[in-house]
Amino acid sequence: MTETELAGRLERLERDYRRLKRLVIAALVLIAALGTIAATQPVAQTITAHEFHVLDSSGKVRMTMDAGPSGPLLRFYDAQDHLGAQMGISPDGQSHLELSDKKMAGYLQMGVESDGSPLIRLRNVQGFRMDLGYTALVNTRTGASQETSAASIVMFSNDKKGSVIWRAP
Repeated sequence: MTETELAGRLERLERDYRRLKRLVIAALVLIAALGTIAATQPVAQTITAHEFHVLDSSGKVRMTMDAGPSGPLLRFYDAQDHLGAQMGISPDGQSHLELSDKKMAGYLQMGVESDGSPLIRLRNVQGFRMDLGYTALVNTRTGASQETSAASIVMFSNDKKGSVIWRAP
């Protein structure tokens, strides 16, 4: 991989990260706006439910919020009912945010492991993947496992094994 190709990939990563930040800010603004609207209406002091569905004007579910056995989860759907984004917290304390295409072939995942290790994972539709931050690697020959630091970048091939094609440090 040339320096130009690596620079291009890092530029795309930075662009995707900026988009992710905008989506998170938009989600927070939406939640604050809904809270403000709800606060101005005479409503019950407490609403108790296992799941919420937000519908668009045609009656399609566009957002769900639930607190199931795998932890609280907020999901966003497009007009064709494809999952496009989700964020949640697992029972062991792992938090995540995921943006994906309609078939889940390409995605951006960002999360924090239960031990506090951060991770940003990108996967394109051809199956190539890049992890920025904490990654658990397993040597297929020896079976030995290794964890990378939060300052690492690991790029994986699109083969079935997900072989490492480049890493730093």
